[in-house]
Amino acid sequence: MSEHANDQQSRGGNGRFTRSIDTAEQDARAARLRSGGMPYRDIAAELGIDVSTAHRAVERALRAIVEEPAQDVRRLVLGRIDAALTRFDDMETRVRDVLQQEHVVVSNGRVVLLDGQPIPDPDPILKAIDRLVRIEEGRQKADAERRKLLGLDAPARIEAAVHEVTQQDLELQEMVNALKARNAAAEEQLRAGDSSD
Repeated sequence: MSEHANDQQSRGGNGRFTRSIDTAEQDARAARLRSGGMPYRDIAAELGIDVSTAHRAVERALRAIVEEPAQDVRRLVLGRIDAALTRFDDMETRVRDVLQQEHVVVSNGRVVLLDGQPIPDPDPILKAIDRLVRIEEGRQKADAERRKLLGLDAPARIEAAVHEVTQQDLELQEMVNALKARNAAAEEQLRAGDSSD
């Protein structure tokens, strides 16, 4: 089977390259030979492929070395972020439960009364509100980490061209506009003259 046919078999139905086990092994072997200092020409001869295919095989192997661990790390970090977000949800539920409860001032193990009624204690409520603020800050930080990891906030490349406009350019544009207006008026007169005949 020719190398070209082999290369075609390693492409999916969409024409994109998909690494088969044989291709991955060949790529790894090419990368090992190259790491030993072997020139691409010799790698090609050793593997029975042409020089450009040897070069692509080494590039694929190097890309896989970097991409696969990076994907594993990305999945790990995303999992940690998801777990943190779940914990934030659980904490928020517990804090909101605290906010729903009645809190009274207690001193020396006894409820403090004023006119026979327990005195409300705002401290647990204020602490719960503070905790909700910190939970939201944690969520925002986790969301920012997720967006950064997924590249959602990556800067967009904008190409801009700057054209300097001189006074002569402006005067020329005015002359062109005046001529266009004069031509339009002349055409209108011609049409008006044709329709009167």
